[in-house]
Order: sequence, then C-alpha cells, then structure tokens
Amino acid sequence: MQIAKITDAIKKQPFEPFEVVTSSGNRYRVDHPEMVLVAKGALYVSQRADPPEEGELVTDPAVISYMHISELVPLPEKAA
Repeated sequence: MQIAKITDAIKKQPFEPFEVVTSSGNRYRVDHPEMVLVAKGALYVSQRADPPEEGELVTDPAVISYMHISELVPLPEKAA
C-alpha cells in the first residue's frame, strides 16, 4: 500500500472512518485520524480496549507493515 493513500485517508476533510485490511485478513478500525501514526517503516493503529480496563481506553497499538496492508475500506456512516 502506498503511504500517500493512507495519509490522504487520514487528512480527508471531513474525516471518514475506515478499516485497514491486511494480507492475513485482519481488520483495524480507524474512527478518528489521531488513532493512526504513519511512521517510516510501519503504520501504528490504536485500538479501543474491549472491554476497557478501569482507566484504559485503548490497547497497545497494532504495528502494521505497509507491505501487508491490502486495502482501506470506508465504514458506513452511523444513522443519527
């Protein structure tokens, strides 16, 4: 996956949530642009703790090599 496609998805205004899908089929939900860090060698995606521990909102980030990212899938908008 090209880093430019990921940064475009993160910077899109207004932001639209998406999932990062890897070559192994794992899916990582991105509900907010601050949940993602684009680094030189990998993408870091923070995930919500499920269920959250007391005082813990997110788990350790998933570290995903760009070569294993197969697609970015837009998430449907939630009904108001």
